[in-house]
Amino acid sequence: MSSNEDPQEPADRQSHAPGEARENAGSKDEANQSASWRRSLILFLTDEHREFLRWTMVLLVAVLAAEWSWLVLERPDPVLLNRGDTFRNTYRIDINRATWAEWIQLDDVGPSTASRIVADRKVNGPFRSLEDLMRVPGIGKATLEKMRPFLVLQSSEEKAVSSAARD
Repeated sequence: MSSNEDPQEPADRQSHAPGEARENAGSKDEANQSASWRRSLILFLTDEHREFLRWTMVLLVAVLAAEWSWLVLERPDPVLLNRGDTFRNTYRIDINRATWAEWIQLDDVGPSTASRIVADRKVNGPFRSLEDLMRVPGIGKATLEKMRPFLVLQSSEEKAVSSAARD
C-alpha cells in the first residue's frame, strides 16, 4: 500500500493516476453491462423484449377488463315466468311461431324441451297438427295433453289475416 492510498477505501476504488480512474469506471460499466446481458441470457430476452412484453401484458389486461365490464353491463334481463290462474285462463301460443321464452312459460316445458321444440321446428319445418309435437324428444302423449289447452295452431289463412291486421 502506498502512502497516498486511504486504508479505508477498497482496493478496486483506489487509483494511482487520473487516467486509471477512467479505466476503472469503464471496466465497471462493462461489468454491469455484462452482468445485465448474462441476466437476460437466463431468460433469453433482451431488455427491449422485456419492455415489449410488459406493455403487451398491460394492454391485454386492459382489454380483458374492458370486455368483462361490457359483459357485466350488457347482460340480458332474466326471463320472467308468469304462472297463475289468470295466466292459465288467457295464455295461448301458436306452436309454429312461439319462441323459446313463450314455450318455457308452460308448466311442463323446461328450458331444454323448449329449445328442442324450436330446433325441431327449424329443422323439420312447421308443425301440421298438435300431435306433430310428439316428434320432439321429451314430449309424449301425457305431456301433450297437459299442454293442449295452451296451444293454438293457426292455419295459413288465419296467419294471412292476422298479419294483414297487424299492418
